[in-house]
Amino acid sequence: MRFFKWIGLGVLFLFIGLAGTLGIIIAANSIITAQNPIVLRSGVSVYTESWDRGYVSASGTWTMENARQAFPIQTSKIRCIKEEKSCTAAQAEIAVGNMLHLETYNYDMTKWDSTTILFRTDTDCVEYVYTVDRSNRRLVGTRTKKVNAGPDCTMVEDKPLRLTLVDGFDVWTSIRRSKQSTFLSYG
Repeated sequence: MRFFKWIGLGVLFLFIGLAGTLGIIIAANSIITAQNPIVLRSGVSVYTESWDRGYVSASGTWTMENARQAFPIQTSKIRCIKEEKSCTAAQAEIAVGNMLHLETYNYDMTKWDSTTILFRTDTDCVEYVYTVDRSNRRLVGTRTKKVNAGPDCTMVEDKPLRLTLVDGFDVWTSIRRSKQSTFLSYG
């Protein structure tokens, strides 16, 4: 009889331990969700079906290769019109203090042929060049520091940054997983 009592106590402690672990995981997820309540839309699209009629659009979230973005929770919509020789982008991002920031940008189109669209813009410190690839239906960009950048540009890295328009939900999931692992490693 005593043997069964010990087995019962062992099962009880195992059950309490599992319930406690589940409670900790649920609490951690609640805290992480409260810290980052914004969810980015799923999907990335580069619409090229109207390429020959002079219209291309794209939407998604920008990421940087081998660099950390200041505001990774963002989404963009870009449209290019061949006749206007320009591309326009609208970007919404969650900035400092969870403030929503919306900006529109106009870019000069430098090339539109049967396979590629190039558009660009530059500031005092850097130049951005974007490429729409018709066959791969991809939008990528490169930020390059200007050769003769002034003294106000010392904070800008010399190495070029590669940008890619990707699925926003994947970015959000990656950020959430990073916060979960950080939280659970300190928990």
